[in-house]
Formats: sequence, structure tokens, C-alpha cells
Amino acid sequence: VYDISVLSHPLTWILLLTLIVSIVTQVNYLNKSLDTFNTLLVYPIYYVLFTSVVLSTSIILFQEWSNMSAVDIVTTLGSFLVIVVGVAMLHLFRELQVGIPSPITSLLR
Repeated sequence: VYDISVLSHPLTWILLLTLIVSIVTQVNYLNKSLDTFNTLLVYPIYYVLFTSVVLSTSIILFQEWSNMSAVDIVTTLGSFLVIVVGVAMLHLFRELQVGIPSPITSLLR
């Protein structure tokens, strides 16, 4: 049994530094965008971009897709597409009023 210390490898420290810089940058720009734009605009874009980065990272860093079948890859891409379309629909149709008019509301007009 080999005892390999992760902290002795320089890649660990490079990745940790990259993680810290990424988190600080992300929080900084998220706060700037929330000061400039509406929350209903910022969070959907942030969610889709974050999901895109996680998906890309799993492909590159973990080489997750090399062991996946074609059905699993299509399912993953399809679910990502559903997330993107759902977030876009929520944003585009946020002011749409859907409902069946009741007799009471038609009398009040």
C-alpha cells in the first residue's frame, strides 16, 4: 500500500490557487452584475454559465465522457439543453399572465 501525500505535489497547490482566484473573481463580478442589472436577468445567465463550466470541466479534467456510452452522452447533452431552454423560457415569459378568467374578475372590470 502506497501512501502518496497530495499536498507534496505542486499541481495540488496550483489547482488550489486557481480555485481561490476563480471564487474571488466570480463573487466580484456577480456582485458587480447584480449592482448593474436586475436579479431576474443575472441569476439565469449565471446558472447556465456555471452549468456549462461544470460540464466542460467534467469532460476535460476528469475525462468522464471517455467511459460513457453514447446514450449517456446524449442524455447528458439533452438534459443540459433542457436546462438552457427552461431558464430561457422562465426569463422570456416571466411577465406572461396565464389563467382562466373567472366570472368575478370579469364583473369587476
